Amino acid sequence: MFGTKYRLGPAREHLVATSRLSLLKVADLMSVPITIAASVTTREAATLLARARLAAAPVVEADEEYVGVFEEREVHNRLSMAVHGFHSPEEFRTGVPFLAGRFPDSVWRAFGRVGWTPVGVLARPIPPVQPSDSILEAFEVMRRHGLAVIPVVAGGEVVGILQADVLTLRLAEAVPARPG
Repeated sequence: MFGTKYRLGPAREHLVATSRLSLLKVADLMSVPITIAASVTTREAATLLARARLAAAPVVEADEEYVGVFEEREVHNRLSMAVHGFHSPEEFRTGVPFLAGRFPDSVWRAFGRVGWTPVGVLARPIPPVQPSDSILEAFEVMRRHGLAVIPVVAGGEVVGILQADVLTLRLAEAVPARPG
């Protein structure tokens, strides 16, 4: 014990990293928002999410007022329901049904109903965070609702998005690496 350098134990390292994060506000880590109009079809919204490589995005009315969050998993859930559970939401996420061959026409009609549904109908009314909220509070809201992306709203309008992977990277940077 004597003659060795003092090092923080794992629990103490976590405490130091968490205390650094508690000083951060949502505004410090939020990104420029990509929003989806409530009138856009589910098909168009899903294409936008895929191109932007996002799991979710805020939905806004024509006057830019926040409505809720549209998630790609909602599309997968709806498609799974359209085929009466024959394929799971996870299989739709990975494209399994589309590799399996030809679908009956009734399934394609069900897909069409999902695809033409306005995204405002599928948006989950998740309470947004404010730019002045602490990062830890925002992370708790994301955890509670199972979100990878949460909108940042000020004055009723979406001013940014907060992504879970950005928070994870920031936490990893805050915790000192262990030697050896």
